[in-house]
Amino acid sequence: MLSTPVGQSSAQNAAALNASSARVAAASREATANFDTFLKLLAAQLQNQDPLNPTDNAEFTAQVANFSQLEQQINTNRYLADMMAANNFGTQAAAISYIDKEALVPGNEMNLAATGGASFAYKLDKAVAGLTVEIKNQFGEVVQTINGDRNAGVHVIEWDGKNADGTRLPAGTYTVSVTGANTDGSEVDVGEYTYGLVKEVEILNNKITLVTADGRATPFDKTLAVRSAGQS
Repeated sequence: MLSTPVGQSSAQNAAALNASSARVAAASREATANFDTFLKLLAAQLQNQDPLNPTDNAEFTAQVANFSQLEQQINTNRYLADMMAANNFGTQAAAISYIDKEALVPGNEMNLAATGGASFAYKLDKAVAGLTVEIKNQFGEVVQTINGDRNAGVHVIEWDGKNADGTRLPAGTYTVSVTGANTDGSEVDVGEYTYGLVKEVEILNNKITLVTADGRATPFDKTLAVRSAGQS
C-alpha cells in the first residue's frame, strides 16, 4: 500500500524555510556591520570636527536620517528572523509527528517480514535508456530482478517477497540495487529509497533531520513519504 507522500507540503516548506532563514541572517549581519561602521564614523566625525567650522546642520540631519534607516533595517531583519523561527517551530512539530512512523528516505536496505512484502523507491533525474532493479540477500546474491520505469521521476515498487521462481523468501534484511544506463551505455546515477522507522528528530547543520532506527540521518525536506509502522 502506498504511503502518504510528503510532496509539496511540509518537507518542501522546510527546504524553502531553511533557504529564507539563511538569507535573512545574512542580511541582518550585513546591516548590523553597516550600522556599527556608521556609528564609528559618526563618532569620529564629531570628535574631530573643527569647533570653528562644525558640521552643517543639513548634513548632520541627513546623517542622522541614515542612522535611523539602518536601525529600522536591523529591527526589520530581527522581526523577520523571529517570524522564521516561529514557522520553523511548526516544521519541527510536523517532523516530530513522524516519530514511530516509517519514512521513505535515501538508502538501499529494506526489511522483509515473515509475511507480506516490502516497498522501496528509486528516483531518476532524467529518462534512461536502460534500467535494472535487483534485490539481493544478505550474501549479496541476486534473488529477484524487476522491470522498472525508465522515465524521470520517483518510482515506487511493491516487492512481494518472492524470488524469481516464485518461492517465498525468509524474513530478514535485503538490499535493493538500481542501475540506469544511457543510450551509449554509460551509467546514470539513481537514488534509491527505503523505509526506516523514525526514532528521533534532530537539528543537524541547521536543518531539521529525521534519524531512523538503522542510523540514517535524513534532512526533513529529502523525505519522500511516511506511513504507519508495520505497513507494507
